[in-house]
Amino acid sequence: MDAIRLAKKNATKAKVLDRIEFLHMDGTKLDFNDESFDVIICESMLTMLNMDKKEQAVKGFYRMLKKGGKLLTQDIMTDTKNEDLAKQIVLDLSKETTTPMLPLTLTVWHEFFASCGFLEQERLAGRIIQLNPVGMMIDEGFIGMIKIYKNAFNKENKQRFKNIVKVFRKHQSNLRFLANISYKL
Repeated sequence: MDAIRLAKKNATKAKVLDRIEFLHMDGTKLDFNDESFDVIICESMLTMLNMDKKEQAVKGFYRMLKKGGKLLTQDIMTDTKNEDLAKQIVLDLSKETTTPMLPLTLTVWHEFFASCGFLEQERLAGRIIQLNPVGMMIDEGFIGMIKIYKNAFNKENKQRFKNIVKVFRKHQSNLRFLANISYKL
């Protein structure tokens, strides 16, 4: 629960701890009432799920959003029409992470969100920059980047981190981030 402890620390610093409740839950089995939220943010989770779990999560988000609500997601997408290459990317990513990864193409992500009820969407796709020092500094700040590298290069993580970077570099021309806003009409 390091993430929750860090979030509480940040909320304390921002003087908003008394207005926030932190919960640890399975993202595919969230126990909230229907139409409870105006906005749901899901960062880098859906790529880590198979299609059934993706659908379970996103239909759950749809159920929990109020009419006019927004689902904000950021995930990885493959950018190739070559199905064999797309399969190889999935295999390479899954081998080097401890979680099977299933990034989709832009079209498949769009169709997927629509099939879960989100008929209106806006999206932005671009180059993944997090696994190089400049991109990491932009994304995490200098101190955050140092902390990530310190953790990445400790004895137990070093080889895995190097392998993940190698896979992202190998497929950098065919991997993109996808930021998506899906509206519940």
